[in-house]
Amino acid sequence: MRRKVVAVAVAVGAVSVLPFLAGAEPEVFKDPDDTRGRLDIKRVEMGGSNDRVRYKIVTYPRWKTSAVRDQAYIVILFDTFGNKRFDYYALIGSNGNKLYGGLWRDRKNKSDRKVANLSAWRPGKRSVGVRIPIGRMRWPETRAFYRWRAQTLFTGKNCRSVCFDVVPNSGRVTVYRPGASPTPTPTETPPDAS
Repeated sequence: MRRKVVAVAVAVGAVSVLPFLAGAEPEVFKDPDDTRGRLDIKRVEMGGSNDRVRYKIVTYPRWKTSAVRDQAYIVILFDTFGNKRFDYYALIGSNGNKLYGGLWRDRKNKSDRKVANLSAWRPGKRSVGVRIPIGRMRWPETRAFYRWRAQTLFTGKNCRSVCFDVVPNSGRVTVYRPGASPTPTPTETPPDAS
């Protein structure tokens, strides 16, 4: 009985300090050197506010924006409704001079619809940064979390057919609404509601 009381106290304490820690340090999701091509993901960093989440995708090799025009894309997929498919995706590409991006609603029986333009930038020679307006996505009020997964696609000299990489390698990352859970966690199924 005493262990249960201590466990509950620790959990309540962790949730109560969440507002003070939000945005302080990004969550980091690492990935092994396991894909050919210029966009083999080393890690994904996630931070920022609850309405505008910042993603930074870092790759193992260096690459130039001009060299990946029409050859490389970064996609961040979002499951907001809790079904098996992703409902939204952020698509980032290169026009040769700079990066561009858009947030799209992936509609099952209709053409995809653009929800917002995204500002994408290069924080370094191996990385891409983008802010996602999470508040522009629809999801049920009763749903306490959404899930995401990052993916890169590259075609080129070493990747005649598309080379792609995903983070996490299996499952999705679950992100809770403020106060619902202390940190994002990679998981395939939601935690037991009890």
